[in-house]
Amino acid sequence: MRRSRILAVLVSLLLVAACAGSDDTNADTAETGETVPTTAPVGGQPTAPAAPTDEPEAPASSTTTPAAGEPGESSPTAIATTPDASPTQTSGEGFESVYTDVDLDSCAVIESFPESGGSVRECPGYGDTPLFVSEGDGRFDLDAGVLDEDFLTGGRAFNTIGDTVEWRLRDGEPFAVIARFDFDDGFEIDSSELAVITVGTEERPGCLVAWVRPDALPDQNTAARDIADERAVDFACELEPGGPELPAEFLGRFAPDADECAEIVSLNEVVVAPDRLDFYYGYADIRSIAPSDDGFRIEATLYQLEGALEIVPEPATYTLHPAVDGVLFDYVGTQTAPELLERCDGSPAGGSDGDSPELTTEAVEFADGATGAEVAGSISGFEIDDYTVEARTDQQITASLLSDGPAVVLVIEEDIASDGSVTQIEPDVTEPLLDDDGNELGWTWSGAIPADATYRVRVVHSGPAANGGSTSDYELVIEITG
Repeated sequence: MRRSRILAVLVSLLLVAACAGSDDTNADTAETGETVPTTAPVGGQPTAPAAPTDEPEAPASSTTTPAAGEPGESSPTAIATTPDASPTQTSGEGFESVYTDVDLDSCAVIESFPESGGSVRECPGYGDTPLFVSEGDGRFDLDAGVLDEDFLTGGRAFNTIGDTVEWRLRDGEPFAVIARFDFDDGFEIDSSELAVITVGTEERPGCLVAWVRPDALPDQNTAARDIADERAVDFACELEPGGPELPAEFLGRFAPDADECAEIVSLNEVVVAPDRLDFYYGYADIRSIAPSDDGFRIEATLYQLEGALEIVPEPATYTLHPAVDGVLFDYVGTQTAPELLERCDGSPAGGSDGDSPELTTEAVEFADGATGAEVAGSISGFEIDDYTVEARTDQQITASLLSDGPAVVLVIEEDIASDGSVTQIEPDVTEPLLDDDGNELGWTWSGAIPADATYRVRVVHSGPAANGGSTSDYELVIEITG
């Protein structure tokens, strides 16, 4: 499960309610129309996608290899199930596709998590390139080549994975896979989407390039192949050490004018840090920085959190250029022209007033024979309360937070970098605590510990809640089992 570098003030997760997953484990739909952002308000938040177009006609031949994740017919020619199967989908510049089955019963379990019901399986892939399928909390993750640290559907609705994977090859070498995921939360979310994922190596683990929704144009599978061929070959999954960096003049909090800078929180502000962009509605992890004229072009992964039913990562491109007392900011493809943003403070990126958040740390000791302890406290704005605990490899930490405010809880490694960034432990479960009527009572976090060490159970506000000066009184129960 993934551990990812994040800023200390980051935590804004809006997950779906706990509920039963989809009963249909092999959705077999092919729909048209691509979801792309068309316009965006200040700060770059895309608007809702257009409505999907009508479904296409059925393919003319039943012997055509099915698109990624779509179950084939009983004919042995319908799906190429062996790694050396002949390619059946081709395109220019040496691109082609082969298809392999995903049969979880035939995969080797290389790690299991009995308490959460999760597991990691290694499955046959293409040639010497294996597939890894991870499962936990009713959600699936898929990696190709090597097992990377990112859980693909963390923050999304319960899901199942399709039984076919499409491998995109260039000159015979696999560089991306396309896999189908069926999402169903039992309420508002019911979607069959394709994930385009790069094939990883030990030096460069793979990652998600894009989710392709059912309304993609000219059709979902063609759109996924186009995305793979155009982006995945040289896709940067994260910032590489030694690459270009944003100069100090581009770092800080920016807004359209002085009035918005004076607000505690502005809907149109952008906070620029060396490795991320923060907006009112979410954040973007920077994957690459390249000089562009007198400024920089930024490739990032955008996570929209405010008002979202799911946390769905999206590829995004931004540009920053110098301007008098500010920057010219552009969310490429969504704005008619770069926007002039004024610097709100003279310090590098931080809280809304440029100050570092107040951090309080307290060690928690369990009574003899006890597996848990309870603490209580209160945080306001950007304040952070950390509770340190000792835990061993593969033990399970569960943190249950009851709060009258918007505080959330997460678990991080003990060390905090000089820039305030931390290493978060990937949870098996992280979601709101609800009563029997569906009212939110707080937040819960549960996950396996990767190594013997001291960990911080952190109580913190989300970005919008912190900017708004929210206050949360809380009671926190920390349990360690295993």
